[in-house]
Amino acid sequence: MSELQQAPQYTNDDEIDLFELWETLWSQRLFIATVTGIIVLLAISYLLVAKPVYQAKAYFLPPLSSDVQVLNVFKGEGEGEGEGEGEGKQAIKRKGVSTNSAYEAFKQNIQSRQLRREFFDKKKLVSLYADSNTSVSNNNVFEKDFNKGLKVTLPKKGKGDVVSIEFELHDPKLTAKVVNEFVDLARKQTVSELIESITSEVESKKSILKDKITAMRALALARRQDRIVQLEETLVLALVSGVLDTNINQAANELNMEYMRGAKALRGEIKILKSRKSDDAFIPELRDLEEEFSYLSSIKIQSEKVKVVRVDQHAYIPETPIKPKKALVLAISIVLGGMLGIMLALMRSAIQNRKESLA
Repeated sequence: MSELQQAPQYTNDDEIDLFELWETLWSQRLFIATVTGIIVLLAISYLLVAKPVYQAKAYFLPPLSSDVQVLNVFKGEGEGEGEGEGEGKQAIKRKGVSTNSAYEAFKQNIQSRQLRREFFDKKKLVSLYADSNTSVSNNNVFEKDFNKGLKVTLPKKGKGDVVSIEFELHDPKLTAKVVNEFVDLARKQTVSELIESITSEVESKKSILKDKITAMRALALARRQDRIVQLEETLVLALVSGVLDTNINQAANELNMEYMRGAKALRGEIKILKSRKSDDAFIPELRDLEEEFSYLSSIKIQSEKVKVVRVDQHAYIPETPIKPKKALVLAISIVLGGMLGIMLALMRSAIQNRKESLA
């Protein structure tokens, strides 16, 4: 007998017999169906008990140039750097409030934790997350539920300007109401901040102009008093020299001999200067400054004319919940129930086979 014929024959008992496996599962089909049914019933029970969650969403776009035009109250806004129209003109060159800057301010406010907390406390939204018989912590509810649930989606770079905000709650009407009221609060807060900033700048510039006008008037008064002192000394010189009437000639002008104007003319000018009630007419830059001060004083920005954002779509009342997803839950329960049933059926069959082999 050859070596090939004498070689022992080995069989691989570890190989899975698919037909035997199928027969095992088929014999346990009622058990598998029962386990699957129990899991499906548990899923149905969950769906009956679980509160539906609704989502409301609003969309925004940047404002138009006309929407923020009333905020650009200063001369030369948006024209960049440059010289004024005159030495006395307070021509203010500044960038002004652009549509982008107003929109950015709005986006910051809808993400502001402080503004969210003020809205949360003012509207007493903690009651939306607590039962009447259950006491909860305002801080915990705000952090874990409200603040995380109020989500803002910003556009990716180069992907447009649309911003959205969404909120999830068990009550569809309240869900949309919370979104719209918070957006309105953020809009009003942004407008208020921009107007407050401009108003503060206006008051600062008015204060500077007022101080400058006061200084100019004080300087003009000092110069007039100095002129009176100079004329009084010149008058004495004219009287000593016996020059009563004007005797101006070329030599007097060249030598700056002002006493040659004569005592009568000098007395007249001194009298006029002493009786002058105001030096305003003799301050060249004063009227330009007063004009600028008057303009700044007339600035009154009406908040209702300012729009820092365009609402592309208000949050509407959702008709269907986003959670729980019934079809998905049932599909997963059937798959998991079937897998669990098959696993338990195989374990059950293995235990029975072992008992039989040991008997």
